[in-house]
Amino acid sequence: MNTQRTFLVLAFTAITTFCFGTNIESSPLQPGFRFKPGIYLSIEDWKHNQPIPKEAIISKYDPNDPYFFIQVLNKKWVKYRDTEGYEQEVESAKIFGYSIDNFVYTKYHTKISIIGAICHYSNIIHQIADPNLTGLAFVALDGLLAQQSGIRKKERFRQFIIDFETGKIYRFTERYFKKLIDTDVQLYNEYKSFPGRKKDKMYIFLKKYNERHPIQFASAKI
Repeated sequence: MNTQRTFLVLAFTAITTFCFGTNIESSPLQPGFRFKPGIYLSIEDWKHNQPIPKEAIISKYDPNDPYFFIQVLNKKWVKYRDTEGYEQEVESAKIFGYSIDNFVYTKYHTKISIIGAICHYSNIIHQIADPNLTGLAFVALDGLLAQQSGIRKKERFRQFIIDFETGKIYRFTERYFKKLIDTDVQLYNEYKSFPGRKKDKMYIFLKKYNERHPIQFASAKI
């Protein structure tokens, strides 16, 4: 009997476009700044641009494989050698995320498409009914599933924001968004009186808030 499994997947795309047609892709890094590739154990490691590099990760997988980080984080534990050469291990569930090709992803392989005082990312939750597919296989085969018969697939779209200062993650709802911007009284009051659809307003003021509250990444201010 088939058992329904749910996996979190986000395609590795450079642009995220939402249903109302607004492109929120945003990565305002200074020219020449790059995120070092590797795994960030915490948001503090991300802030300091100090990931665990591929060569320090202990794994049977090919580090040159484009799915390397997906394969590594698909395991319960990640093993690596620290700067002193000692072997360490950490639960995958406790890792913040990773960087590859100057893009930053959460531990669930969802790209952080807006980087700022309030970061934004979205999850596509796929529900399938096939006991023979693992989460990793589903990532790799996702583009082909629609053409295969006998595999039922359903998608749900979820959006999240990260408070860059604290590292806390919230659903991207007006309740939590207002909670993050209310310390900026002028902007908060402007938001409350601003006309238009709620979702459109949230994206507009997310951008405004990030412009008014620049953040610091290692040697780059964004």
